Order: sequence, then C-alpha cells, then structure tokens
Amino acid sequence: MKKIFLVTLLTLFVLHASANESYQDAVNAYENQNYNEAIIILKSLALKSDVNSQFLLGIIYYEGTAVTQNYIEAFKWYKLAAAQGYASAQFNLGCLYEDGKGVKQDYAKAVKWYMLAAAIGNASAQNNLGSLYEDGKGVKQDYVEAFSWYRLAAELGNATAQYNLGEMYANGHGVSQNNSSAHMWFSLAALQGSDKASDSEDIVSKLLSTKQLVMSKKLAIECKSKNYKNC
Repeated sequence: MKKIFLVTLLTLFVLHASANESYQDAVNAYENQNYNEAIIILKSLALKSDVNSQFLLGIIYYEGTAVTQNYIEAFKWYKLAAAQGYASAQFNLGCLYEDGKGVKQDYAKAVKWYMLAAAIGNASAQNNLGSLYEDGKGVKQDYVEAFSWYRLAAELGNATAQYNLGEMYANGHGVSQNNSSAHMWFSLAALQGSDKASDSEDIVSKLLSTKQLVMSKKLAIECKSKNYKNC
C-alpha cells in the first residue's frame, strides 16, 4: 500500500507563516535565500523550546537545501518538537524510524510516533499506521486494524488513504470484498489528483454493471458533499 512521506518546507510555510515575529523573520530570511541568517535565528529560538523552529530546523536538515543534508541532525530537531506534542514532528519522526534515516530502522518506534500523531488527528500518520498494520511491520499483521486506520484518514480527506481504502475493498482485506465501494474510494482519490487511483478506478469500473457503476458514481458525489463522513 501507499504510504505518505514527510511534511515539507512548503507545507510548513503555508501552515505556520506567522507563528511569531521572530520565527517569521527566520522564514522570510530563508525564503530570501539568506540561509545563514535564517538558521541562526531558528537555532536561537529552538534552544528556547520554540516548537515551530525546532520542526523547521528538522525539515531544513532533512531536505539539505540550505545546509549539508544530515538525517541525524534532522532526527534531533524533530524529536525535540515531537516531545512537545507537535503532531507533524511526531509524524516525521515516525517516517525516519520507518525508513531508517538518521536512526536505526525500528518499525515498533515508527508505530509509537505515528500513534501519537494519529491520536491528535494527523491523517498522514493514520494512513501510515494502516500501512504498517497491513504489512505487519512493528505490529502483528491485522487487516481489520489497517482498514480502520485507512478509513479514519480517508474521512479526513486524505487521498492516499482513500486509495488504500479502495484497495482494501477490492481485495477483501479487513472488510467484505466490494468492487462498488472500491470504485467509489478510487474515484474520490482520483478527484484529488491521484493518478494511481484513477488507473484503479478504470480497472474496477470494468468489473461493474452499468447500474452498479452509476450508483458508485452517485455515492462518490454524495460522499464528497458530506466531507467524506459516513460514506
């Protein structure tokens, strides 16, 4: 199944463009390519436990755009932010443990940090938990549990989880096999730009009768209008 990768700099700037004045100064310096100035400000704030600065430093060191790429340094800053309950940092920390970047690969610890982020409503963490349960990494393989996590994330509008949910319905993993439901979730993910979901939608559509296909499309429209809840 598809998993989701780390929160990026662009996402962070969109979500936290005005956390505080000093932090904004660092963001402005970074965007103007005054990288040394940005990092000096961020480290000063991060050492004072500013969670946004800690998280941004983690991303900078992970991506290696302004500094030499350093996964160990990224791990350090993510962990400080994660310890303060910052969901995106908890998610990124889970990704590092899952991929073994900056730290020894440890699926059980990936599960731990994904769980913490998922409990706060982080859809990406919920999706990746589903993937680990489906594959039996860090936890006992459990399709029902995987399905539950995918569904939570899908209902929050996460396109990757919607695609994964479609796969679960198509394969009858953790839920009764249902091509109509698979088609509906593939369709919803495709509407959000997932090419893989679009391909799967086309494949499953050939397995449905005309009546089933019309109903599936109708249900997808209704589901989207309900913000993916109770579909």
